[in-house]
Amino acid sequence: MATMPNSIVDAPSDTRPIPPRFWWLKRIGVAVGVLLVALGALRWWWGWEANRRFQERIAHYRALGQPVLLEDFRKPAVPDEQNAAHFLRKAAAAVTVPDSVTLTFNDILTDPRLCRQHPREARDLFEANREALRLARQARARSAVDWNIRIASPVFNILLPHLSGQRTLSKLLCSAALYSHERRNDAEAIEILRDILRCSDAVAQDSALLISHLVSLAISAIAANGVENLAPTLRVDAVSSRLASPGGIAGRAQVRALIAELLDERPSRAAALRAFYWERMAQLDTVQWLYLGPLGQTPWPLRFAFGPAWLLDAIDMMDRSTAFAEASQAPNWPAAKDLFPTEPELDSGFDRLVQLMSSILWPALERSIESCFHALTKRRMAATALAIRLFELDHGRRPERLSELVPEYLPALPGDPFADAGGTLVYRPDRPSPILYSVGPDGKDDRGAYTIEEDGSLGPKRADLLFFLNGDRPRPMSDFESNRLREAPDDDDDK
Repeated sequence: MATMPNSIVDAPSDTRPIPPRFWWLKRIGVAVGVLLVALGALRWWWGWEANRRFQERIAHYRALGQPVLLEDFRKPAVPDEQNAAHFLRKAAAAVTVPDSVTLTFNDILTDPRLCRQHPREARDLFEANREALRLARQARARSAVDWNIRIASPVFNILLPHLSGQRTLSKLLCSAALYSHERRNDAEAIEILRDILRCSDAVAQDSALLISHLVSLAISAIAANGVENLAPTLRVDAVSSRLASPGGIAGRAQVRALIAELLDERPSRAAALRAFYWERMAQLDTVQWLYLGPLGQTPWPLRFAFGPAWLLDAIDMMDRSTAFAEASQAPNWPAAKDLFPTEPELDSGFDRLVQLMSSILWPALERSIESCFHALTKRRMAATALAIRLFELDHGRRPERLSELVPEYLPALPGDPFADAGGTLVYRPDRPSPILYSVGPDGKDDRGAYTIEEDGSLGPKRADLLFFLNGDRPRPMSDFESNRLREAPDDDDDK
């Protein structure tokens, strides 16, 4: 067989082009690059749009004349001689309890009879605080208020050390009013109660912080409690033109002035509105501090990923805080609740991350609004009790209905802040313990029912808000009396 010569045989050619090595990596790289550019552009637009809406909402509220930013809350300084806060600070600093005195302000507020039962201790207590009482009276003559709180970002670092002192001062004032009443100096007792109301108004004006407003409400409630104790036996001169009368008898005009101040709700409502605006500003300031500051206070990756969502969440917080500010001006509690905004739903960890500002910064503002109406209720009941006392002194009896007080003693029937429109405080003069009462936050009239605990205090399950017209509110034993009982020798030891 013939053999073929050795030769090189060309392999059949392949017509398909051979791609570069790793061609798929290059395409993926290009695709990823395009995607990153698109995501970067989308992130830039998202951040720009969120910030635009954020600034637009701020401008909207400022255009309405509302304080929004930190600089909107700054106030000019007030000279000391014109500044009520200057005198109230000095008064609080002068409050003291001598080492030799075991009777305290809280003891007297719990049981005013202790002033009569232990006159020497009561005298020493208030003699030691004569300077504090004098300074508080001087504060009432000053209309300007400046607590020297210089606000700066972040506002949550602002300290309010004066609030505790003002609350202590109000307890001194109220117990001093009860002491004056026990000594049959009702003219001075009424003036001291007016000093407390001035203290309450001044505290509400320290840069409009919400916590300051809540302390202010508590101080005004202390004044109302003082009225509950002294109104039943208040001595008032029948001559209405006199501001005060000889012999410690309160003047008719003096009592009417206190009634008018209790019923003047304009300062309290204005302070509440500004306090909720402050809360809105504090939220925005914290958002800006966390996210919009030069360096930011949160890790950069989180700011990059969620920053715009936080700004949009801040806008929602702004709107909700504004709704609560409007609710504080409602005529009654049911109308206020209708203005409450819907709370955000934070059902998952992702929701809490996207709405981080709400989850961190959102306070329980519903309770603050309720506190506003609670304070208004107590003030109205205190004013009504004083009007009932004036009626009783003029006619030898209490009115059968509150309508008998209008218009001579009250300008109108006292509305119940917790009732629907048209609802008034309820008056029960025919009970063994005559009362005024409000239906309370639940809006249900429980006919003023209450129970008494073993320690003598009111039971916690009562729903109506009660004001005892005979000053016989059930109360627990004071710490002063409890300590005396513990220190008394036991009968068995004497045998």
